[in-house]
Amino acid sequence: MRRHQPHTQRWPRNPALTLPFVRKATKAERRAGKPGLNFWSVTPTGHYLTDNIAGATMAIQALRYMAAHDSPHIVQWAILDMIANGPRRSGIEVGFLTVIGRREMLEEMLAGGDKKCLLP
Repeated sequence: MRRHQPHTQRWPRNPALTLPFVRKATKAERRAGKPGLNFWSVTPTGHYLTDNIAGATMAIQALRYMAAHDSPHIVQWAILDMIANGPRRSGIEVGFLTVIGRREMLEEMLAGGDKKCLLP
């Protein structure tokens, strides 16, 4: 007869936490009814260009994550949390959204047969 083993298995870590702009919600946030993850947790440096590059880098990481994990909703959640976090707009948000916008523009141009967008 097998003895009952205590339940010690923990839930696996959410892979979205590998993205630099995602963090677990605090206990206070959870008590206030917020979701378990915050998909836009960034701290601008105050240097617009530095922040813009950081935001663009985060967008590229998000696009790669979405492709690897078949998770197109990551950008949606990030944008919703940008809105929920308040009216702040730094270079991080601008850089992030610019890369996402350029990617969508490129996809639309290619879908329409416009190959000149591939020229250097």
